[in-house]
Amino acid sequence: MKPCPVIRLQANLKLIKILEALAKETPDLRFSQILLAFGFVKQERPANPELRISWQDEFYLEPDKLLERVEQQYENVTQKKFDYQDPK
Repeated sequence: MKPCPVIRLQANLKLIKILEALAKETPDLRFSQILLAFGFVKQERPANPELRISWQDEFYLEPDKLLERVEQQYENVTQKKFDYQDPK
């Protein structure tokens, strides 16, 4: 079942708010480092170190699922929940 466009929009806007706050909180990190460290993107390291790292194709990942992952990773890294009322 396809999610409601309103739910998609709300999740997308929350993800942008988190990303903006993280960019401000961690100015020493590069953009791609923020994306990876906080779960916006995933990478897989192959068992064979001679092979390249592969990125997972998440083109069809719904924003609400990505939001759940990012919120969980944010909490794991910062030891706090993201405050949507007072983003830093």
